[in-house]
Order: sequence, then structure tokens, then C-alpha cells
Amino acid sequence: MMRSPNWKGEELKIALELYLSKDLDWLAKMTDSTPEVMLLSQLLNGMDFFEDPKPEKFRSRGSIRMKLSNFKALDSRYGKLSLSNIGLMDKEIWNQYHDNLPLLKRECQMIVSRHFRGKRTRELDEYVSRFGMRKNAANVSAEFMIFANDTYILASRYREKALWESDLERSQKIIDTCYQIMKALEWCKSKNQISNGLQKKTCEYQEHGGINQVPVKGNEEKVGKHVQTTFGKLVEQGFITGNVLNDLLDVEWSRQHLHLGHPFIKEIDSEKKISSQLRDRNGYLRYWKRVYVIDGKKYCVCKEWYESGRMYFDEWVADLVKKKSLGLSETNLISILTFIKDKDQKSVSIKREEIFEKLNVTDKDSVVKRFLDMGLIAPFRGNKRELVIDDYDLLFEMIENPKKYI
Repeated sequence: MMRSPNWKGEELKIALELYLSKDLDWLAKMTDSTPEVMLLSQLLNGMDFFEDPKPEKFRSRGSIRMKLSNFKALDSRYGKLSLSNIGLMDKEIWNQYHDNLPLLKRECQMIVSRHFRGKRTRELDEYVSRFGMRKNAANVSAEFMIFANDTYILASRYREKALWESDLERSQKIIDTCYQIMKALEWCKSKNQISNGLQKKTCEYQEHGGINQVPVKGNEEKVGKHVQTTFGKLVEQGFITGNVLNDLLDVEWSRQHLHLGHPFIKEIDSEKKISSQLRDRNGYLRYWKRVYVIDGKKYCVCKEWYESGRMYFDEWVADLVKKKSLGLSETNLISILTFIKDKDQKSVSIKREEIFEKLNVTDKDSVVKRFLDMGLIAPFRGNKRELVIDDYDLLFEMIENPKKYI
């Protein structure tokens, strides 16, 4: 059974707010069935601090009650009558906020606004109103919705410009800040078309189809899950090979095509703890822990996606899927691949014209270009008229499974 992860500082702040908001009598009588304990469990389960699926008893009522009880060990009103299993972070949060409840409430308001992705209920809205939050977006003024919309668009544009900043450290700081702003404002999307038309453009790719095509889902699926699920299907169907894999590992390519601040994927060293490889040098979590195996190596995908970034991902998927089909018959594909293999054993390079002679299609250039894009072949010493095999594993995989490429 999966073990529940350690508490985040943000979770501790929300728990401490409940503790400090109650009197001694309430704290002495609370049980797993106390409404506030139940709602706090529901609230923390709806946060996006950890990836799904979460452990079965993640932030259960019992664990909530125990955490609240632990704070007693730091409360001078209780002395030695309280529990003593207190962590270092618990003490830090207590020392910072136990005598400043108004500041703590403002912190909790910000945390919930940025990270709650669960189901809103009337009871939960009542609970979060304790932080000074509106019960629902419908109560937000039209003026604020316009402001939120403009702020989102400006942050998106600012982030786009930062992607091309030559100073990578400065660029990353701007990208990170804009990402947080955009994530915090996405709750407005259901009430206002905050993406300024980007959703409509994304939907153009929903109906893409063809042989072995990967379905591109609409906006009913959260963008993070959409990216992970779709990429998993691309891996399963053999789309991520050769130059495609190299592109996804490159930060500049990822910036230009996917508008990410980090490489789309990161190779994982099996000899090291995976959790230590998902963060950048500043300790920020940049990659999901889900592992994808490609050609025997392990990779994780960048987790920093926002809703309007869906468009760039879906464009790339549609283009990748479209390019994979070579437009050759199975017989012709096997024939040309066998010729390339045999020719490689006899001479240093293969002439482009020799490959042309074996192709039974009109647009021979596009087929050769596709071979180059896949990483199957490469120019010999930079000479585009002379070609050599670049990926033998891909060559034999294509010979064994030609239907995937026709």
C-alpha cells in the first residue's frame, strides 16, 4: 500500500489556521467526525501538491486530527499533556504564525486560490470563507474578471517573450513567476474566456484521425493529465524515436515548439533516487515522477503546463502523427529498408539517388526527409547527397514492424 507523503508547508499552514481558530474546548472534544476535520481532509485532498493517484488514506480524518493534536505540544496552554511527535517544519510554521492569525489567513487564501483543484461544495465554500475568500467565482465582480483576464493575457505574453531571453537565469525567473500567476488565474476560465481565443484554436486538433493515430482529447481533461496520457500513447505506438527524442531532451527546442522553460523530458538514472532527479538546482519540482521507458532508457515529463499551453502541445502531436506515415506500401518500405541495410554493409555511404530509385512514390524527397527527421539516416560528413545509417535499432524495428510506418 502506498505511504502518504510528508506534509507540505502549505498544508501545515492550513491545518494550523484551523487549530488557532478554535478554543480549548473544541480542541479537546474534536473527533474524526467533527465537521471541520472532515472538511479539512476534503480540502487537502483537492490540492495539487502531489500527483494522482494519491494513497487510499491520503490526509484522512484521523491523520488530520493527529496533526491538530500535535500542535498542542507547541502550545504553552497544554504543557506536557499533549503529543510530542513534532517535526522541524511544524515548529517553523508554528513559530512564524501562532501569534499572527490574520497573516496566516491571508497565506491560506493564497494557497487555496493557487492550488485547489478539487470539487467545490457548499460546505467547503463555507469552510474556505474563513480565509476571507468568496464562496464562488459568480460572486466576483465583472470589473475583477476583466482585470483577471487582462492580467492572464499579459502574463502569457510576458512569459512568451521571456522564453527567448538570452540570459537563461533571468529568463527562468520570469517564466516561473508568470507560470504561477497564470495557474492562479485559471480558476476564472469557467466564467470568462481568459485564454483570449486560445481554447478555440486548440479544439481544431480534436478530430485528427488516421492509421495508428493518437487521439487528441478536448478540454474536458486537465492539461497536465492530457499531456501525460497522450505522451504515453505516443511512446507505446513508437512515435518517440531518433531525432524526436533528441528534440524533446533539448531546452531550446522545447522553448521554441512547446513554449516550456525546461526540456520536455529528462532522462532518469536508475542508479539514483528518482525524487532527487525531478528538481532543478534551486530545488523546484519540474518533472512528474511517472516514468516512460523509451529504447530501454527511462524518462520523466516536464510538469509545468498551463491551460493555454495545451495548444502548442496538441499542434506538435498533430504534426508528429501526420509526419509518421511515409505513404509507402508495406512491400516497398521493407524493400527500401533492406536495400539501405545491405548497401551499408558494402559501402561507406548511400547515394540519395540510389534511394530514390527504390521508392515507388511521386514525392520521393518527402520520404527521404522523413527518414532524416526520424533519425534513421543522416548526411555523411555534412554532404546531403551522401547518406549513412544513423540509428540501427530503428532500422531493424521498422523492418520488423513496417505497418506502424506505412
